Amino acid sequence: MRWWPRRGAGPNTGRIDQSGTAGITLANTGEIGSITIGPATYLLEHFPLAPTDHPDPKALAPSRLLAARHQLVRFTGRDDELRWLAGWRDGPAGVVVRLVHASGGQGKTRLAAKFAAASAAEGWLVWQARHRPAAATPSATDGQRETAAAGRGVLLVIDYAERWPAGHLVQVLGDGVLRGHGPVRVLLLARPAGLWWTALRHELDEVDVAADQIPLAPLAPTPEDRVAVFGAARDRFAELLGVADPGNIAPPVDLDDDDYARVLTVHMAALVAVDAAGGGRRAPADAVGLSSYLLDREHAYWLALHTHRPGHTWPLVMSRAVFLATLTRPLPRERAVGVLRHVELTSSAKTYGQITDDHAVCYPPADTVFEPLYPDHLGEDFLALQLRGRTTAS
Repeated sequence: MRWWPRRGAGPNTGRIDQSGTAGITLANTGEIGSITIGPATYLLEHFPLAPTDHPDPKALAPSRLLAARHQLVRFTGRDDELRWLAGWRDGPAGVVVRLVHASGGQGKTRLAAKFAAASAAEGWLVWQARHRPAAATPSATDGQRETAAAGRGVLLVIDYAERWPAGHLVQVLGDGVLRGHGPVRVLLLARPAGLWWTALRHELDEVDVAADQIPLAPLAPTPEDRVAVFGAARDRFAELLGVADPGNIAPPVDLDDDDYARVLTVHMAALVAVDAAGGGRRAPADAVGLSSYLLDREHAYWLALHTHRPGHTWPLVMSRAVFLATLTRPLPRERAVGVLRHVELTSSAKTYGQITDDHAVCYPPADTVFEPLYPDHLGEDFLALQLRGRTTAS
């Protein structure tokens, strides 16, 4: 692996020499460079400090209102976590790694985004690394360019760290890629901290990179906390969906159950309660039914698009495409079409491109098509229900 940024190059202009290729010029694209390890290519780019733009919430699939990248519900709490992350960031020079791990839906991504924005405001360069087979969308901002002059150090965020192939994280973090920028802090986000982390920590120790781990505790451990989180999310979703008098929408009676220990579950309950109130529907009686309710609403969304857009993909076919996209995760359009063709999703190859494009209408991609069903927890429930043979009803 070789990756050489030119000395003195700024974060948004410069040339990056890559093994086997000529230097490429990157100007105001948000991309810093790429790292090639064997057949895998990883993007190194500026962390998006602002929420991803989104269309009219009423025109979105219900699941998109829960997507972390939109940041539709105001970030609350986590003051203690932000303080200890700031203390870790401002420690001694060198490359230091910290893993923040928790089950899905605990708010790891939102915490990282909040910490990234705070770090940029303190003069740190904030980058992210991800392995995707297509170029990144622009994410640099004027504020990000101003912090480059301050150059206190680099904060690198890597989400889904447990999904990186074995050894690749070691090569990126232990090689000279990040050195020469002053202090470097690498924030890894993952669900488990099991054997993969034990092995990574050992390998990092071999190359003199300090690493530690912190489990992320539930945001709302008490019923009172959960009521407050529910109320904030309920009011925000009501504002977005145009539902009046959200104060009359009560939280679930069993909000003290362990099922609501994750902040995502509380947000799902708030969204379902608001959606049900606005549409004259009945909300599920407990947390178990939240995913089923939201997936039924997804199916209704696919049906509405098929009904009102002539030629739009039939809901049953869209369900199969969403299933595949949730398994494969984002792909370039050509590869997505190839996946549909390979599994023979329909009887006519002429429709594969249309299915891919219609899927992008349902789930606008961040940079490549075939966005999975987010949040991950809802996508996993969707896969489980489909594998069990359940068909959602509108």
